[in-house]
Amino acid sequence: MRILHLLGAAEDSGGILSVVRNLHTEGASAGVEHVAWVNRGYREERGPHLDYRYSKHLVAESPSHLSMLWGAIRAYGELRGLLAQERFDVLHAHYRGALLVAALAAVFSRRPVLFTNHAY
Repeated sequence: MRILHLLGAAEDSGGILSVVRNLHTEGASAGVEHVAWVNRGYREERGPHLDYRYSKHLVAESPSHLSMLWGAIRAYGELRGLLAQERFDVLHAHYRGALLVAALAAVFSRRPVLFTNHAY
């Protein structure tokens, strides 16, 4: 099983990325692969290393709902391209910005989506 974690993270501050790292480490023996989709400005600062995909438009959070919506629409276009190249069984959105992208994927691409909000 392959899970794409829609994060939009621009920094490696631990938190959910630490959880994804643990899932990645423990899930490998069970045949579960975790891939993190982060903002292109993201720089990994902790180990173990994750398998990353990078987005120009995906953001985790923003004080501007309009800019987050516009970014999500643009990120959905990127996601469609990524999904055409790679197979993922589940999309797991972790922040509000990623939720908007995942909602578009659920409606228009009929993908299974899981959402957990870690921002509040």
